[in-house]
Amino acid sequence: MAADTQTAIARSLLTNTAPPCLPAIAGVTEPFHIAVAHDKLDPQFRSYRAWMEMLYSGNLTRDQVATVFNYRAGHHDIILGIPTVYGHNTHEWGGFLSYGHGYGLLQHDFNREYLLLLYSLMAHQYTRGTWTAPETRLADPKRFAAPYCTPAQMTVPLLATLDARVRGACG
Repeated sequence: MAADTQTAIARSLLTNTAPPCLPAIAGVTEPFHIAVAHDKLDPQFRSYRAWMEMLYSGNLTRDQVATVFNYRAGHHDIILGIPTVYGHNTHEWGGFLSYGHGYGLLQHDFNREYLLLLYSLMAHQYTRGTWTAPETRLADPKRFAAPYCTPAQMTVPLLATLDARVRGACG
């Protein structure tokens, strides 16, 4: 099964864009940033969620995690280390799903990127004084934030726990 997954990933990689794109849907011919710009109803619209889960799966190689990260960062889908959600170029941080992104970074020793994610979440995703978290937050602090979200509340504690577990397992 792992070999079949790796074969599917290799066949799906889009190299007709810079940086290359590992799409969330096997067999698509257009990268996310192009497909979603043409059609907000394109199935790739929710790629942000699939990428987070792909990184969390633990099944991607270091190069594949780097491909997802570099593509998203190259198209402004990662801001201050935090992945964005709900389409392309939204500037809306997805704190509630960042655990998957963080795990993929941590698993493959992308330490600088992981720490930027962790500290940016602590500084920008949580509210001052109460340390609660909305599901998402726009990069502009004067703009509306989504309502409170329990999974978002648990992202930083989960990432800190993952950090200790992964580093402990690696010696």
